[in-house]
Amino acid sequence: MPWSPAARRAFIPYGVLVIALILTAMAAYYSASAARTRDRLRFENVADRVKSAIDSRLDAYVAMLLAGTNRTPLLAILEDQLHRGRRPKLIVEALRVRPTAEQVAILQRWEDA
Repeated sequence: MPWSPAARRAFIPYGVLVIALILTAMAAYYSASAARTRDRLRFENVADRVKSAIDSRLDAYVAMLLAGTNRTPLLAILEDQLHRGRRPKLIVEALRVRPTAEQVAILQRWEDA
């Protein structure tokens, strides 16, 4: 049975609705995908910056520990790490540096705290 013109016109709003919903779903998917990509890139950028800062700080600590001629900067670093709540003993042990009596006292204060 052929469709009457009035019946065909009744389906036009539904067709427009379906097309609009499909376009809306595609736009939402694209927007979510772009946001996910942007967030991932932002996280990777921040992680790279933090890793670079940690590496440069550790390099500075290693250089000071290996220099060993001037113990004042080393003590300052150990005190700084102690006040920040970090474990400077791990750095000293990793480098297999024999700490001085002053450094041992700082490390003992840390372990007693």
